[in-house]
Amino acid sequence: MIVKHDASFIPDIVLRVTIDTINLSCQPRLSTLINGQYPAPPIYLKPEQTTWIRVYNDADVNTTVHWHGLTLSTAPYADGAPQASQWPIPPGHFFDYELHPIASEAGTSFNHSHVGFQAMTASGPLIVMDYHAPPFDYDEEIILQIGDFYLADDHTMESWLTGSPSVWPGDPTSLMINGHSGLAPYAEATNGVDPSCEPWTMNVVTGKRYRVRVIGSTALSLVLFGIIDHDNLTIIETDNSYVHPVETSYMQVGTGQRFSFLLDTKEQSELQQLEGHSKYWIQFATREGAGTVYAYAILKYTDIDLTQGVDVDGACNYPTGADMWCPGSPPSTPVMDLPTTVTDWLEYTFRNPALPGDPHSSTYPAWIGEVLEIVWENEASFPGGIYGPHPLHAHGGPYWDMGSGSGSWSAETHAEFLRNHSFNGMPYPGSRRDTTLLYKYALQGQQGVTNGWRVWRVRVTEKNVGVWMMHCHILQHVIMGQSTVWVFGTPDEIKAHMVPVNGSLDGYFTYGGDVVGRTGEEERGIMVAHFFDE
Repeated sequence: MIVKHDASFIPDIVLRVTIDTINLSCQPRLSTLINGQYPAPPIYLKPEQTTWIRVYNDADVNTTVHWHGLTLSTAPYADGAPQASQWPIPPGHFFDYELHPIASEAGTSFNHSHVGFQAMTASGPLIVMDYHAPPFDYDEEIILQIGDFYLADDHTMESWLTGSPSVWPGDPTSLMINGHSGLAPYAEATNGVDPSCEPWTMNVVTGKRYRVRVIGSTALSLVLFGIIDHDNLTIIETDNSYVHPVETSYMQVGTGQRFSFLLDTKEQSELQQLEGHSKYWIQFATREGAGTVYAYAILKYTDIDLTQGVDVDGACNYPTGADMWCPGSPPSTPVMDLPTTVTDWLEYTFRNPALPGDPHSSTYPAWIGEVLEIVWENEASFPGGIYGPHPLHAHGGPYWDMGSGSGSWSAETHAEFLRNHSFNGMPYPGSRRDTTLLYKYALQGQQGVTNGWRVWRVRVTEKNVGVWMMHCHILQHVIMGQSTVWVFGTPDEIKAHMVPVNGSLDGYFTYGGDVVGRTGEEERGIMVAHFFDE
């Protein structure tokens, strides 16, 4: 139904996209922001309920907002993928997004711009609340959003990547943990005035169980992290889907991925046995880049006041050279050994040939009722036949990840994989995901030679009819063209799924059409399609 949103319409949430200079890792950078901060404020959505979010584009360039992992909970023209599901929002205009998460999507996600390099800073947590009591007991929740930092602004990064020849910007300068790089002394010790390079602090109390919601919102980086003396991590969620509990001592997160793990904090008596420490380093490290980038945060027990247990001088020097308990400065050397191999981390413990494209539309068509097996292959590229990891993300709803391996894919190789990863005597059942990694199994190879594959299984139904992107979630790779567009359903089926009974969707198919309003002229109204019935 087409409804006019005029001055009488009150959105549930208002977001404003701006471009401002902020300090990141104690350096000023011209950045795209949502509601003036990085990360953006968290959004909490109630399941089985429609939420209207108005996004104002107060910047001088186009923008959109994508509701990562919740594609089937948005109207088909509100996914935020520019020129696939919607035109971008012009500068000085606003657009109303309609979200309606279903109960099974309870979990952890994030929203971010889907234009250029804006998502490095234009992103924030997006939490779908549980419809009933969550299936796991815990006392409190903590959000941990992982990003990375490039000093060059969005426009410069885009110019480098789209130039002829293109310029690769390399590894990030630092990682960002909830907006902190953790490369400078801790505020308690220094009374620093710029918190952006201090370690972020995870405040906890003794004897509690915390659900830590981890969001991989990096531009490039694949990140591993662990907590000193706290290796009791239990994963309960992947990509907005609960899973059977899986134990791990460290976490691995690619861009676009999300996890929840349970952390049981220690009793005071246990802390006394650990030399009386009340603060513990959380170490983050990148993998699969040209080098290793480290970042540090602090797990702090706030309900006790224990001594540090180690004598240090004013410069935080230690006999061992490892200043892991200095009450201020981040460690000068790594404080824990995190694995260097990333291809076997819990890969197949979570339970729950590529199609030819249409030469006229440059899309991949599929019909209702089809079950697609999509094979992604990692091919050495120029210069130098370099392999890279690719966190692959699907719009249009989750898929079943059916595993991965080295070398080239074949039906026989995949069948052997399914047998070797059987579950309860049955072939590997797959894992419900929306972002999984196409690994690199070698640093270099001959240009055009494949070494690495991943298989997805997607069922096309009336519920996911539409035009959807599937792409690498590394921002640099998206800008350089690593995206595909899929059309689920025939044109008539898509129209039947989308066209309202009382009007036209022409405004959605025109840049600057009547579905966007000019900022300051809200009383004139915009013509909006209401897709979900209450």
